[in-house]
This record gives sequence, C-alpha cells and structure tokens, in this order.
Amino acid sequence: MAAPTVADWNSVKRILRYLKGTKGWGILYSVGTGAFVSLSDADWAGCAKTRRSTTGVVTKLGSGAVTWASRKQQSVALSTTEAELVAASEATKDLVWVNRVLQEMDTTSNQAKPKLLIDNVGTIKLIHNPEFHRRTKHIEIRHYFVRERWEEGAMDVDYVASEDQVADIMTKALGPTIFVKIRDLLGMCDSSNKSKK
Repeated sequence: MAAPTVADWNSVKRILRYLKGTKGWGILYSVGTGAFVSLSDADWAGCAKTRRSTTGVVTKLGSGAVTWASRKQQSVALSTTEAELVAASEATKDLVWVNRVLQEMDTTSNQAKPKLLIDNVGTIKLIHNPEFHRRTKHIEIRHYFVRERWEEGAMDVDYVASEDQVADIMTKALGPTIFVKIRDLLGMCDSSNKSKK
C-alpha cells in the first residue's frame, strides 16, 4: 500500500475540520409527516483508478433520513443506466428492510405506499419495462430486484429532479449551495443554534 500523500493528509484535515464545525448538528424528525421514500443515485465511472461508480442511497421517513449509504459498486457499469439501476437495487433493499421494521412496529397501517425516487429516466423506463433490450442484456439479473418489488406493488418508482436528488450528496463532493440545500432536505439542523434563537 502506498504511503499517504500531502493531498491525502489535506483531505483528512478537511474532514476533521468539517466534523469539528458540525458537532452540534443532527436530524430533526417532525411528528405527523409520514412520507416514506428512498432515493438512489450513482456517479457513473466516478473513480478515476477503477472506473467503478459510487452508489448513494438515502431513505427518509417523514422529515428526516433514517438510513443512508455510500459505497463503491462491485463491478464497472457500462452505462449510466446500469450504474443507476445498481444504486436503485441497493435503495430498494433499504426500503424493503425499513418497511418490514415499520410493519413489526405496527406503524404502516396509515402510511402511503413507499416510493423509490430516481433522477435517471432510462433507469425508470428499464424498471417499468419487462422486456430485455439488446443494450441491457449484460446487466446482472440481481439488479432486477427493483422491478420485481415494483411489479408486486410493494412500492412506486418515480422521477426526482437532479437538483432535488438527496442521494447525490452520497456520491460526490458538492458545491456549497447545493450541499446546504441537500443537507436541509435530509432533515439536518444545528441544535446549538436552535437554543440561541
């Protein structure tokens, strides 16, 4: 393994400064907001060394995130649609798991059907279309887990505009304006500032 570079150490310092500056932050959950959504995103071939994509997933219940993940995909995706489908599969797993937990807690009776929100129209069409296309035959069958859950009626699959794609924060570094917007959409707030108001 190569020794850390100056750039690596600068990145570590930047992360530590961020953590120090946000130690009073947390997720605020509001009573009575029962929207249950999972958002998935991928940065196609984002890793310059391996050309693997990064999956980002956020599952929200009401006003705040309850699960989130960011991980490098296990194989190289040959298209943005494939990368997004892999991410959608991961989000669907989270959505199914959270829904089972809610059912065990008996809190799903008055809830709307969960939604999976994706910002890639091609991926949504692929999920909704039961026919294989020549260009998508190479995609592993396990990624069609999303389609099976949708066909069962376990969830809806809808489009979300890229600027409102909360999972984007899990796939890459963002500029300050979009970072703040997505942070707020995650339900994050500064509890140390709340007490000062």
